[in-house]
Amino acid sequence: HTLAPSHIYRPRAFNVVVKILLYHHRGEKEHCVETIPNSCNYLLRNTHLAKCFSIAKLIKYSYICNYKIAMTTISVIIPLYNKASEVERTLRSVLAQKTQPMEIIIVDDGSTDRSLEVVRGVESPLIKLFTQTNQGVSAARNRAIAEAHGEWVALLDADDRWCEDYLSEQISMIERYPDCGAYATAFKVDDGVREVVADTPQSEGEVDFFEESMHRYVMIPSATLLRRELVLELGGFPEGMRMGEDQYLWTKVARRGKVAFLPKPLVIYSRAAENRSATIFRPEVSNFSLEDLYDKSASDISNEYVARVALGKALIESSRGGTAQAQRALV
Repeated sequence: HTLAPSHIYRPRAFNVVVKILLYHHRGEKEHCVETIPNSCNYLLRNTHLAKCFSIAKLIKYSYICNYKIAMTTISVIIPLYNKASEVERTLRSVLAQKTQPMEIIIVDDGSTDRSLEVVRGVESPLIKLFTQTNQGVSAARNRAIAEAHGEWVALLDADDRWCEDYLSEQISMIERYPDCGAYATAFKVDDGVREVVADTPQSEGEVDFFEESMHRYVMIPSATLLRRELVLELGGFPEGMRMGEDQYLWTKVARRGKVAFLPKPLVIYSRAAENRSATIFRPEVSNFSLEDLYDKSASDISNEYVARVALGKALIESSRGGTAQAQRALV
């Protein structure tokens, strides 16, 4: 695009340090401009860059090659366990975002397939890969959140994917509803045959998480953005818990702060993935339980939500042979 000189932001008291990624290579190559003079004429004079980039207002965002690098810092959090068939598509959906994150933190939780090889084959300076022995999805998420540097963490499972404006829309939500601790969007469910929009709230804005969750989905990991400091304060995800770990953290988040929702389906949740953890039952070994969340000082609706989640988990565990675990939830 060609912009009039009046549309170029000119810093007055300082120079600007910029790293420019060539996003038509999806981040596989980069060009560094160490210092841009106050007039920003360097970018306009440089013939090579002019062929690749569009420069617009450098006030709150930098627009480069039609991709927006946000001043709001977001770390993408991806726990990985045996997702060799899906993880590349997931990563490509992040690298295709119109607004790029600060970093993509991947924690491999002891994969035994080609997952690590696939991730290492996706070249991008945004990707930071960590490995650990198998400790469960909560431990992997917590490790990733601890390693992250962003003010916000965008959760994404390794078999789900985002539409290209997911992060842009989440940043807009932060601007419109700045006092929230969590932001969620609508999503589609992919069963391998078709994509169906899930039953979620129909209005944009701050929602009563517990009231809405009695009837429909409000938050799932891959469609949720959380304030990192808040997650750390609350202790993160409950390690060792294999079902209900998301709802465990959502309860603590919603009791502490506000939740905002956007009714645009910007996430594809894959129910057809080969290794969806919800389809696999193994006995839990955890110091955490949903029963711990019962709180007489909390609202009745939040305690009812916890009770429903615990009951649903107990029924699933019982149907899969986990009778002792089910009885614990029903006491």
